[in-house]
Amino acid sequence: MFEFDEFISFIQQTTSREIAGAYVCAKWPRNIQMHKSIIAEIGMQTLDVKIERLQNEYYQNKLFHLIRDWLERAKLHLRGENEFRTTLNDVANHIDAFHYVEGLTLDNLIQNDYDNNLLLEVWNWGSLIYNNGISEKLVGTTKLLHHIFPKIFVPVDRHYTGKFLNRCLQFKVGRANNLQYNNYMHFIESLKLFQSIKTSANDKFGIRATMRYADTSDTKAIDNWIIMFVDLELNNRQ
Repeated sequence: MFEFDEFISFIQQTTSREIAGAYVCAKWPRNIQMHKSIIAEIGMQTLDVKIERLQNEYYQNKLFHLIRDWLERAKLHLRGENEFRTTLNDVANHIDAFHYVEGLTLDNLIQNDYDNNLLLEVWNWGSLIYNNGISEKLVGTTKLLHHIFPKIFVPVDRHYTGKFLNRCLQFKVGRANNLQYNNYMHFIESLKLFQSIKTSANDKFGIRATMRYADTSDTKAIDNWIIMFVDLELNNRQ
């Protein structure tokens, strides 16, 4: 079993969080450019602009194609584009929950300082864009919500995050639909370990995202480091 301390050590030895962002950008350059565009046009906007753009066909189309490309690489599939748009248009029925989640930070989640019902409402809204038969909604839901609320939603995938959780934190990503939200909250709970990054590697993690390469937010920096660590450290030990 690999220790989480190895991951912290890996981060400390990495020249900067930009290095991890550049590494991920080199793996998926087209997807990262689309990701950066949507983060800038939706994720970094005020809540009113986010809600307006989630109901705009142009931005719905961009989101659909980005999420679809990422999921197809994982052999997962969205519902049709019309159903995708219907779900996004329904955001108007969840305004209170969106207002609440917009004000949260990753530290709120790590410290269990949040209204679970309102966070779950947003989660359930995001999960509706996937086929009913898909058992791994954790992946798709976090990827969608990351682009709307990049401050709190770390994008999760099975190959990198799943391996990291299983090998480093002794936590296996579940597959049943009704476990997906609990799995994400378990993942967030595990991020208490990232508090050590803010102290022991503050010069790496504490700086602001630069928007260069794939370094678009603190949550994406976590994802980038996990991807790089799994590729360069864990995969080489198989």
